[in-house]
Amino acid sequence: MTRVLLTGGSSPLGDVLVPQLVCSHKVVATARSDAAAARLAQYGVEVVRYDLQSSCPPPLPPAAAVVHLAGIGLAEPLVRLVEAVRPSLTVVVSSASATVRGHPRREAVLAGEGLLRAAADGVVVLRPTMIYGSWRDRNVRKLWERMRRLPFVPRVRGGGWFQPVLADDVCAAVLDVLSQPRRGVLPVAGPEPVRLDDVLDGLAQALGRRRLGPAVPLDLVAALLRRTPVTGSRTRHAVEMLQLDRSMPSPGAVGLSYAPTPLVDGLRLAVRRYAQERSRASFGTPSSRDITDAQAAYE
Repeated sequence: MTRVLLTGGSSPLGDVLVPQLVCSHKVVATARSDAAAARLAQYGVEVVRYDLQSSCPPPLPPAAAVVHLAGIGLAEPLVRLVEAVRPSLTVVVSSASATVRGHPRREAVLAGEGLLRAAADGVVVLRPTMIYGSWRDRNVRKLWERMRRLPFVPRVRGGGWFQPVLADDVCAAVLDVLSQPRRGVLPVAGPEPVRLDDVLDGLAQALGRRRLGPAVPLDLVAALLRRTPVTGSRTRHAVEMLQLDRSMPSPGAVGLSYAPTPLVDGLRLAVRRYAQERSRASFGTPSSRDITDAQAAYE
């Protein structure tokens, strides 16, 4: 089997990718903590203790490909890693925020991508839209946590178009590129553009919750949050991002072969995973709060 060097394997996206990757490749993964190493080792992964932000990578086995899930913000140390391993293919999971004018991280993401593509041959950059569906995702799971406490789900009007993508589909795109190498920058998106209210509707169906009341304008929510004295509010940032359009081409249009999971089906799967993890945590099994190495590009 082809050897693949994986970074960020203990991230939320890694939770979904690693079990699939080990079925078709020999996987060597970096880990910066004991918790991350243990999480990876349970799948039979060869673990190398290494923090990407350290100055120099340790001796690493040769690998035909590098798969980077640890975030485009680590582009500079990733270049050092690629120079040490010299793979023929490097697959980098970046972020669709690079395409959104007004996104606060857009320039940093573009700079990281540019650095990698200039420094190494055979680099493929995947730009997923909002990823959901890992039991540790930080997007839809937050909505689920709030909605499960409510007797009904309020309606929301307006906002931008975006294409949430199931974590399993992002993994399918990674495996697709590993099996049939491509070059350049490829968007990775869900099946069709939706708005926030569509996501709330799918979650309400999965939870068996009613939807009542008049629709609240998202613009009004954003305006109220902007007037709060709290600076750097994650909630305010999330609402502002939901006002921006982030529609992407379909996988087939960019040469990817995975079939995007319909939003309603993906949300049902996500809710099952969230509930299973919550059940495990209640019986003393390590939960998402116990994991210290969960860096990933979930924008």
